[in-house]
Amino acid sequence: MFEELYKLLHQEISGENTLNMATEIWRHDRTVSYAEYAKSARYCQEKLKSARASEAEIITFPATAKAKYGAYSLQRAWDGRDAELHIVEPEASAERLLSYRDNPWVLARGSTPTPPEGGEAELVILDGWTKEADYKRTD
Repeated sequence: MFEELYKLLHQEISGENTLNMATEIWRHDRTVSYAEYAKSARYCQEKLKSARASEAEIITFPATAKAKYGAYSLQRAWDGRDAELHIVEPEASAERLLSYRDNPWVLARGSTPTPPEGGEAELVILDGWTKEADYKRTD
């Protein structure tokens, strides 16, 4: 029963094409940038339309942190432009650890902007811990 369907799908589906499309989507969705998310959405819409899904459309929602869509609240939309993480104490260890301008991957998706003056917080560095069991022995 499914053999005929499998044969039809096998003629149409390409693992290489799927990888290329996934790579293109990932290229835009990996950063903390709503402009890049929009590029990803347009890319998907174009691909759907080229596959004869002529009514494919992009539906936008205001990302205000107040609007709810079902059980989901969108975070307030913002785009990362600059971020750095510095060790400031102890002074002997003071250094810049991370920079968004050097590597946009260091700004986590879902993070929120800091005040313009920045902020300070305690940082715990667990050097070399690679297994779940390593974390169970710490407070």
